[in-house]
Amino acid sequence: MANREQLPPADPDDWWAAPAAPAPDRGREGDEDDWVAAEPRAAPGSHRLAADRRVLAAAAAAVVGLVVILLVATGAFQGSGRRAATTTPTTTTVPATTTAPSPLAPAPAGPLTPGATGAQVKRLQRALAALGYAVGRVDGTYGPATTRALQRFQRAHRLTPDGVLGPQTLAVLKRALRRGS
Repeated sequence: MANREQLPPADPDDWWAAPAAPAPDRGREGDEDDWVAAEPRAAPGSHRLAADRRVLAAAAAAVVGLVVILLVATGAFQGSGRRAATTTPTTTTVPATTTAPSPLAPAPAGPLTPGATGAQVKRLQRALAALGYAVGRVDGTYGPATTRALQRFQRAHRLTPDGVLGPQTLAVLKRALRRGS
């Protein structure tokens, strides 16, 4: 021991010093430093690998999130993917005519009296109904309902309300049908 050089004790804060020789395993339980020796030692660079994996996973999640946002913004998740066609409303204009407007319904060809039947009575009934005078059922019979409707028409146009379709009432009826009132 006399020939041995005495080295100063190693400084634990000196990072550049040569590593000290490992402590001998005492094998005794209850030693103060057992908790340090019990930890498994990580392989060199393994902590960098775990950090790289976390960064890679975060980057992948960010890319997936960005793709989803872009798909939502472009409408990829909506219905059938077709957008409703927009139509512009079109209006049609009918040129003004100088001729008389077409009648609502054709007037009977000649005078009629209550009790008459046939096609001419149906024309009278349709004409009165078109002008707003209720005649009941259009059946071709000049009955009480047709007579009352014709009387209301005659009163409205200042005619004698006798319920008979004479020449004067027929002329007023044709004019009313042409005017549409």
